[in-house]
Amino acid sequence: MKFFKHLFWVCVAIGGFTSCNDEPTVSFYPSIGVYQVSGDSSYIYSDNLNLIYITNSTFEGKETLDSGARVYAYFSLVEDEQMPRHIDYMADLLSIDIIPTKPVINITDTVPDSLGFDPIVVEGIKVGLNFLDVSIEFLGFNKKHYVNLVRLSDEYSDTIDLELRHNNNNDPKIDRYTAYISFDISSLENEATDSVIVRFRSTAYDDSIFEKIFTYKY
Repeated sequence: MKFFKHLFWVCVAIGGFTSCNDEPTVSFYPSIGVYQVSGDSSYIYSDNLNLIYITNSTFEGKETLDSGARVYAYFSLVEDEQMPRHIDYMADLLSIDIIPTKPVINITDTVPDSLGFDPIVVEGIKVGLNFLDVSIEFLGFNKKHYVNLVRLSDEYSDTIDLELRHNNNNDPKIDRYTAYISFDISSLENEATDSVIVRFRSTAYDDSIFEKIFTYKY
């Protein structure tokens, strides 16, 4: 998975849009969720469990989106007295970006060298729907980098151990990159319980350990 340095600047520009808006009566909102299509209609099911109907059906980037894609959307709300009951909000979409999504790799013994042992900085993690969102920072130049989330514990462990692995592909450490990636953690679920305890770990460039323990409810 290759991450691009300009992604950070895109996010900054989006985040600062409201302050540059000359229309004080219009507010814009960000949301992370899953893009859904039903017939000719498009929706975003947000991490806040809201179903958002997209009113502008010809928004830019629609042709590259598949139903089920993880997305970061930016929109203004549209008032409509005829809004269907199953819809929480109606929105005029300003921009939408696909968030790279990967599964958890299940390994019960040793971690293959191909997954990498290179350091990576984790700026933060959060759970949304059945995804673990990870904000990362790493050093590189012009080669592909590979980032994976590995499950180290077996299915009978009380705590599920996850470790973020980074393979820098021998890329020179010249530029600083930031990226946002989602991991589908539905594979951690089991039929016996409605939640599991998860321990997330990663190793930074100074050998410091980022660790966070959380409960994943499903």
